[in-house]
Amino acid sequence: MGPLFFSSFPRNKCLKNKQLLSLFRSCFRSSGLLRKAREQLDVAAKGTYILNRDFDTMGRLVARLHDEVEHNNAMIRLCLDRFSMHVVKELKKSSVGFQKLIQEA
Repeated sequence: MGPLFFSSFPRNKCLKNKQLLSLFRSCFRSSGLLRKAREQLDVAAKGTYILNRDFDTMGRLVARLHDEVEHNNAMIRLCLDRFSMHVVKELKKSSVGFQKLIQEA
């Protein structure tokens, strides 16, 4: 099956493709475009790595900030609950005194 596959293509096109490929490679080698492209890719890869690390750091900082805000909310709720319980106790005390005043009158 392999020879049949290759025999279905005209040989002159294969030669032209090989010639074009060698010409293409020689253009890249002679002008240094390949080297420049490789250097640009290296710089882009380093920048991507740094950005990825920065985003990870920011994600951890946001998570810590979220935890701190949730902790503060819980503390505020606790203080409000305790304060409201204190207010209820004071109201009960004053209502007992108020009821005594009503009974005396």
